[in-house]
Amino acid sequence: MDAVIAAGAGLDEFDLACLPVLVEEAGGRVTVVEEDVVLATNGVLHDAFLALLVARPGVEPGTPGL
Repeated sequence: MDAVIAAGAGLDEFDLACLPVLVEEAGGRVTVVEEDVVLATNGVLHDAFLALLVARPGVEPGTPGL
């Protein structure tokens, strides 16, 4: 899989707690884009997907990881 975007008001940090460890150990990257939007990619395409998400007005990328 190249990328996964997890989003939703019901998204809880504990639901995705293992995501950064698993993805980053496999060579990918994880970024919290908004409070309830998380981007996980294969690493190679991360910047391209992040640019698409941030292109929306008012969206600022958060700190990598959770």
